[in-house]
Amino acid sequence: MNRLTPESFQRDQEIKRQYGCKYIIADAPDSPALERAQPIAGGLPDAPLGPDGEPINGKVLIGYIIGVDGLAHDPIVLESTSPILTDTALAAMKEWRFVPGKFNGRIVATLAAQNFSFGPPR
Repeated sequence: MNRLTPESFQRDQEIKRQYGCKYIIADAPDSPALERAQPIAGGLPDAPLGPDGEPINGKVLIGYIIGVDGLAHDPIVLESTSPILTDTALAAMKEWRFVPGKFNGRIVATLAAQNFSFGPPR
């Protein structure tokens, strides 16, 4: 997760709040002992087409856990402008694969977030 702006800090806090009853979260973003998870498969989806044949514009923000198995788990939709876009984003995440994060050399689950921006084809 990236803490560059007050908005991203608030987003991080919201994600931690929603996962807090399910996971123990240790905050060590700048620790040299932390090796971040690295994506190795999957990508961002193109915008789905609406009934008029035009791409649906909007955005979706999803928090998720990168498990020790390298998969995206327990997605939480934090913001969405369309249920269709949410479904598209969640479907794409099922294809994602990561080299899991490590802390002090041990594989750990990590917290992440992805902003999906949909619009005209890239």
